[in-house]
Amino acid sequence: MNQFLVQQLRQTDTLNTSVGNRVAKRAIAWVGKSYKPGQRERCADFVRFVLRQSNVRVGVTRKPRDAGKQYHNGSLMARSFFGNDIGIILTNPNQFQKGDLIGFTNTYGNFKRGAITHVGIYVGRGKIVDRSTMSAPVRMRSLYSFPNSQIIGVRPYAY
Repeated sequence: MNQFLVQQLRQTDTLNTSVGNRVAKRAIAWVGKSYKPGQRERCADFVRFVLRQSNVRVGVTRKPRDAGKQYHNGSLMARSFFGNDIGIILTNPNQFQKGDLIGFTNTYGNFKRGAITHVGIYVGRGKIVDRSTMSAPVRMRSLYSFPNSQIIGVRPYAY
C-alpha cells in the first residue's frame, strides 16, 4: 500500500468526530501492525476489536444475509455483521461511508456461492482496512481486491 495514501488518510477529518470516521481512523491506525499473528480467521475479530476501541457495540446478527449458505454463525464469523438487525445493508459501493463494514463473498473455503467469508472496514477513497491472513499485518487495500466476490456493506445502527 502506498505509504503516502495511508498517511494522508490518517490525517484527514481530524475535526470530524462522527462515529463512522472514528471507526475508520482507528482501523487506519492499525495499518502495518500485527493483530494476533499466527492465529487464523481473524478478520471479524479484528473488526470487532476496532469497533470496541471506538466505543461501538455491534451484536451478532440473527438474520444473516447469506442465510443457508453457511451452517454456523458467531462473533468470529465475517457473516455475523451482515443482517438487517445489525444495520442498514448496502449493495452499491457508491453508498459506502467511512466506518461501514464491508463483506466479501467466497474469498476462501468450501462454502456455497454467495457466502460472506471476509470482512473489513471502509476508510474512504475506495479502500478498506482488514486483517486477512495470519502471516501478514493489518493492511489497507482496494475495495476491489477480491475480483470474484460480491461486495456487501453494512452501516451499523450504532452510527
